[in-house]
This record gives sequence, C-alpha cells and structure tokens, in this order.
Amino acid sequence: MEDKLLEKIDYDLCIYGDVTAESQKHRFMIIKTLAKIPEDTREKVLERTIFIIACKGVFGYPFDMRIIEPQTLHLILLNFGELEGKPEPVILSTIAHETAHSLLGHGHLSGNSKAEIEADDLIEKWGFERAYKDYSTFREFERKSLVCISD
Repeated sequence: MEDKLLEKIDYDLCIYGDVTAESQKHRFMIIKTLAKIPEDTREKVLERTIFIIACKGVFGYPFDMRIIEPQTLHLILLNFGELEGKPEPVILSTIAHETAHSLLGHGHLSGNSKAEIEADDLIEKWGFERAYKDYSTFREFERKSLVCISD
C-alpha cells in the first residue's frame, strides 16, 4: 500500500476511544481496511463515519445518528478485545463487514441473514474474505422471532 494513501486515511479518519499503544494498532487495522475499499466509497466512509474502539462484548456494530436532516452520521463500534488473537484477514474482514452494513443503510437493523449476506457480498467485491461462513444462526434467530411475533 502507498504510504501517502495510508497517511491521508489516517489524517481523515475519525476515531473515538482511548488512545493507547494498543488502540494505535487498532487504528492502523482500520486504515488498512479502508485503503482496500474503492476510493469513491472510502471517501463517503471518511466523510460521514466515526469508528468507536470499544471494550469486550461484541465484535462490531454499526448504527446511525441523525444530526441534521437529511445527513446521517454513521458510527461503527469495533470491539478489538473480542478480535484479539484472530488472524489479520479476519480482523480486516470484520471492519469491512461493519463498514458495508453502514454503507448499505442497515444501521442497527443488521443481524438478519439477508443483511449479513448483503454485507458479505459487498466486502467480497472489495477483496476481503466473507465475515461469516455460516448464516444458519441468523436464519434460526429470524425463525424464532417470527414465531414470537405471530403468537
């Protein structure tokens, strides 16, 4: 990757979280991920997205916040504690996957198999590994949710 591209992304990247040596490593993982995304898409992400480096509990989660209509500020929560020890391609795919959810407008509605497959389809086009190998857990969750709703 070009050093100038990485420097530009680093300059434009908005991250919220503790600034430690460890979070600097996490920041670089986000930069590496964004460098792989097509430029026009990357610019949209950098314009309207804040990445939040968080503690243990979830791998990642995208959500939207309306600041001024109709502009939406995208917040992506990334839990590097849960990703600790995972191979770099898995970490990059997770970051790309959550970014794809945000770009696709899934916001907090992700978590169903259709949304997960759409996000994985997009990151695969960008050159990342699919984040999920099995969507059956989402299908089971959807089936149980439908049963609860119909009762």
